[in-house]
Amino acid sequence: MVERFPEQVQDWVAFDCAALKSPCYAFAITQIEALWSKYQSVLPELNIIIEQYTDFKYAIAEKIKAGVVSTFADLISFVFQHEQLRDLAKLVDISGTFLASIVECERRFSLMNYIKTKLRNRLREGHLDMIMRVKSYQRDGCVIDKLKVYEEWASSKDRREKVVLRQ
Repeated sequence: MVERFPEQVQDWVAFDCAALKSPCYAFAITQIEALWSKYQSVLPELNIIIEQYTDFKYAIAEKIKAGVVSTFADLISFVFQHEQLRDLAKLVDISGTFLASIVECERRFSLMNYIKTKLRNRLREGHLDMIMRVKSYQRDGCVIDKLKVYEEWASSKDRREKVVLRQ
């Protein structure tokens, strides 16, 4: 991953649990500034983010040493639980959505090609999106309550004819 995305990974080290075990005072301020410059349109002023990050890194270092925080998911939970870190939480939220590979994108295109064939070429974007959501949900091993889905569909707007669902 470092070879494919060197700049992105270097910036996100500010939220790496291993690196945060024993942060020094100036640890990752440069990375926070770089991240802020990329996402400043959705973040507050830089000094607010740096102030919250400084508080965060010392608190999280103690949590890591105590064994309370050990993964990135734990780190995210910690940030979102503390109101005084709400602005920093936006930056952490962005980091949690960074995709380091195109695997998920390729899966979605594969699923789309499976659904939208030459025989089903008139599927509109909205319907295709709904079918893809259902199929990906099923691929993840989840069960869909078809009766509940039908009832919601039937009640969502006035239908010409009420369809009777056989069980």
